[in-house]
Amino acid sequence: MLKPLRDEEITDAYESWLDLQDKEKIMENISDPHVNRRIGRRKFIKAWSWPAEVEQFIAEMCEGYTVHVCSGSSEMGDLRIDKYMPADKAADMLKLPLQNWIADTVICDPPWGVPRHLRARLIYELRRIMKIGGKLIFNAPWMPRAPGLELENIWIAESTAPMNDCGVISVFRKVDNELAKANEIRGNEIADIKTKPCGGD
Repeated sequence: MLKPLRDEEITDAYESWLDLQDKEKIMENISDPHVNRRIGRRKFIKAWSWPAEVEQFIAEMCEGYTVHVCSGSSEMGDLRIDKYMPADKAADMLKLPLQNWIADTVICDPPWGVPRHLRARLIYELRRIMKIGGKLIFNAPWMPRAPGLELENIWIAESTAPMNDCGVISVFRKVDNELAKANEIRGNEIADIKTKPCGGD
């Protein structure tokens, strides 16, 4: 019988996956955004952001206070969060150091190789920080889904080669879902309990 993973088990799994991506090689010379590197059979261009026309397209969709998760070298957003690139906050995308319901818009372009068992965790974390009526702009080759998120629009990038992965920019609106809200409140209460010291007032 399957059992849910504890937070520390999920984090360990995520870190193990990052290790498999040869992250030390990927992060070498990160101060130079124009260096190309070949890792295995794949060539990586250290852009760490969308092309200018894509950024403009996404920026035009943003509303109000915008949080950009996995921001890379992009300057979009009022608050930029990235674990490895210079940003306003350095944080894991699965454990954002933010309160519930603070963002009017959340932008996220996560690593496309995120394991399937971590994808739902990421989407729930992004949903948690969105205000009711807020917008999620998400770019990945897979479609997120979570209670309380309604799909508004979707754009699919034209692939330059057959059978390649292609970017899917999906736009969701957070609706007033009582079950989703109750889970977010309960999550905050659990977090508060975990941070309280034992054996004291």
